Amino acid sequence: MFENPTKQPEKEKAGWYTLDEIALVFGMTVQGFRKQVRPLLDAQDIRDAGKKGTRIRARGAIDAYAAGKAKKAEQAAAAKADPMLAGPDDKSGGMERYRLARASQEELNLAVMKKELVNIKDLKRWLDLISSQIRGAGERLVRRFGNEAGDMLNEGLDAAEHHIEMMMKAEGER
Repeated sequence: MFENPTKQPEKEKAGWYTLDEIALVFGMTVQGFRKQVRPLLDAQDIRDAGKKGTRIRARGAIDAYAAGKAKKAEQAAAAKADPMLAGPDDKSGGMERYRLARASQEELNLAVMKKELVNIKDLKRWLDLISSQIRGAGERLVRRFGNEAGDMLNEGLDAAEHHIEMMMKAEGER
């Protein structure tokens, strides 16, 4: 019959939290909440702003925080994207050549990731490692069968290295 006009009905209190409570829900300090989430909130999601009993509507805080995170992710993706590829479609030949070059580059990167393509410098390093192992076997051949066996193996390895060098030079000239 006689209700206290300052008391809010229970139904009206649902979903509203103090700054301490809402910061705890977000897993941050009150200062962190004030800095990161509070600026994103609409005025309708805050009651008694600036007072000791400030209340924040949880649904509004969650939605605003999620929207802020999505916007930051979008901005990061846009900053990472190539502005030349994101521009308007114009009919200039330069832009089309640039886009084709980027597409070719991405195809090469994909082939490397699929292990279908190897960098020629890496291949040379691997071949040098293999040839050093074979030369070690040649030293064992010399100890067991004499210099003639080792010389034959070394001549074959020298010829193979020469051919590899010539092929690499020819590829570099293209």
